[in-house]
Amino acid sequence: MNNRNQESSRSTWPERFFLLALLVISLLPLSKNQPDPDFWGHVQYGFDTLREGLPTTATYTYNAVGHRWVNHETLSELALALGIQSLGGIGLLCVKCLLAAGLMGIVIDRARRGGASQTTIAIVTLFTSINLMHFWLLRPQLSSYVLFAALVLLLSWALPRGLLLSRDSDQAVGPRARLATLWLTVPLFAVWANSHGGFVAGYALLITFLACRAVELYVVHGARSRRTALHFVAIALVAGLATAVNPVGFELHAWLWQSLGTPRPEIVEWRAPELTHIAWTPWWLLVAVSMAAVGFSRKSRDPAHMVLLALVLWQAAEHRRHIPFFTILFAFWLVPHVEDLLGRLRHDTDLARANSDFTSNWGKLFLAATVAITLFAGTTLCQQLTNMPVLRAHYPVSAFQFIADQNLHGKLVVRFRWAQYAISAFGSTRDTDDAIQVAFDGRFRTCYPQSVVDMYFDYAVGDDTDQPRFRSAASGPINDDRILHVGLPDLVLVDRSQINTVEVLARHACDWALLYQDELTQLYGRRSKYDDPNSPDYLPVSQRSITEASQTGYVQWPAWPQQRSLEKLAVR
Repeated sequence: MNNRNQESSRSTWPERFFLLALLVISLLPLSKNQPDPDFWGHVQYGFDTLREGLPTTATYTYNAVGHRWVNHETLSELALALGIQSLGGIGLLCVKCLLAAGLMGIVIDRARRGGASQTTIAIVTLFTSINLMHFWLLRPQLSSYVLFAALVLLLSWALPRGLLLSRDSDQAVGPRARLATLWLTVPLFAVWANSHGGFVAGYALLITFLACRAVELYVVHGARSRRTALHFVAIALVAGLATAVNPVGFELHAWLWQSLGTPRPEIVEWRAPELTHIAWTPWWLLVAVSMAAVGFSRKSRDPAHMVLLALVLWQAAEHRRHIPFFTILFAFWLVPHVEDLLGRLRHDTDLARANSDFTSNWGKLFLAATVAITLFAGTTLCQQLTNMPVLRAHYPVSAFQFIADQNLHGKLVVRFRWAQYAISAFGSTRDTDDAIQVAFDGRFRTCYPQSVVDMYFDYAVGDDTDQPRFRSAASGPINDDRILHVGLPDLVLVDRSQINTVEVLARHACDWALLYQDELTQLYGRRSKYDDPNSPDYLPVSQRSITEASQTGYVQWPAWPQQRSLEKLAVR
């Protein structure tokens, strides 16, 4: 008996090591350490809320003063601000990695408990990790992915198809204790509605899943299922009402209805994933594997799962930001079908047997390769988790330093993906002499009217029909220099890769003086303010910096100008 136990121990430790190694490897794509362009803003708004309460109108902008701000990400922003305050940027990266470890650990454990082979577990885990890679960032969307996964797990636990549809008279509608756990969706949606607008997708999943289960119950049990169906209706209604527990109540739902009904192709994540772009190859491979697994599997297919997978796949094909939702469903629901598909395709080769026999020559080689890859992945992971770089080639780090050095302030037109970085570095919710206000930023329609959105993108892309965008007919004809006149901005920071903005400023050289230039940016100031020797804001030519300086390397987040760092930290 002891010999058998020892032999079993020897045969399972390599398998356990393989699964641990797979977890470490899967975390590498999910530990991206470069900050999202909106991360600065989310942290800043969180600190503003902690210090001054929740704002109801737009802040940090001169083009939307007094306009209603429907902030549906308050809890996420508070969490990010408190995380920065207590853990710092590196600490938040580690929290993000731990959340990824929790999700991938659940994926691996569920697959293992379901009897999947090492090959299947590896395929599912790596496909899941790679397809979440572009989305698993420090931003409010992360809360949607975590809560979506929690919802799917809760529904899978409370409403397993086998138990729910049992014909046993004592278990006609499944274990009551499990059904009772569905009420956990109420606090889940209350939190979700205050964290990110993705709760709409989660609520659609809940309603569809419950409806599918109710239909299945009726088919199997007839009128006996009426009580459980009413239970489902009550849960759906109360969970829906829980989403109104937010600072603006049902106004959030009205805004979402209007906003989601208006296209937003200017936001890259709302575009469809390109079929031919190499960055989306893992996604299309995931779709192909999913369709093959569902189509050729000999396992019983759960109708509720199939309906939801089809609906979410449709949305992911329309809008790439829904790809994580389908990926999570794939990881939780399609493992048995992937296993069956591989079982039909796999032949009895030495390499196949190596999945369960690590003592064979192939198995030993495979294990050695796993050790080497794990060491590399672990080392790289540690490096990523100790660094949050702001790349000078992507962000105007040097231009912001110049603005701080020369104490420039006022109204700033800036590329909208840089605007929340500017808000974090120079903004103030109070009217101070040294603050900077922006024309437009990544909060988009949550606090800007469509007229301001259209005005900015007129300036950014002009009449370039190759640039996808939605434009209201009420905004009149395209006018790419209107943003230079509305609100009388003082400064314009140009990304030199945006050709139309460069051309707009060149056409208005008589009104705008070039104050700073490097390889990435150009900073213009209104001549009447910065080019007139009689102006108190006059900036002599000797203090200007016009170069082609290469923007290489990086600085650590938050990458504030040096003299501003201590001032900003003191406020916090």
